[in-house]
Amino acid sequence: ASSKISNIHADFKLDSDGEYIGIYNTDRNVVDSVSFSTQFPDRSYGRISPTFYKWAFFSKPSPGSANDSSQTCDGKAALPTILPSGSIFSEPVNIMISSSDSDCQIYYTLDGSAPDSNSFLYKNNPLLIKQSSVVRACCTRDNYFESDIITKTYVIENQVSLNIVSLVTPPDNLWDSEYGIYTIGI
Repeated sequence: ASSKISNIHADFKLDSDGEYIGIYNTDRNVVDSVSFSTQFPDRSYGRISPTFYKWAFFSKPSPGSANDSSQTCDGKAALPTILPSGSIFSEPVNIMISSSDSDCQIYYTLDGSAPDSNSFLYKNNPLLIKQSSVVRACCTRDNYFESDIITKTYVIENQVSLNIVSLVTPPDNLWDSEYGIYTIGI
């Protein structure tokens, strides 16, 4: 029989909003424990090697291996806020993007693509939206994961009396020559 474990699994769930977990010996003494805070999708939380005293979030899970201390983060950056909220406007509108965390940098796009640190850096000045646009923003902060993306749709000077539904997708899903839905077929 092989001594290698092929599938590590515990038959219980942990609350993603945080909780306490403990490991006890047969005498019911705590062998190890941790109280953890809110967890994030696709991120792991564990001890930093080699001391194992500090807990941190990891940008890359490492099942079956030691945790890589160069991949740690302190948490997730705060969500940005975009005001006024997306809506239908009869004339161009100035919007402001902000964060509750002054240490965050805010990046945004106006074309439906997901913002990242290569996108426009918001500089705390109002953005004048002159034509219908999708504004997407996220916050970054040193040693933190990027925030979730906030998306707002601004419809300017709409003369149509039909209801409006805004579907947001990266531009390549529309215009890419291989898989965009608006690509001319062969």
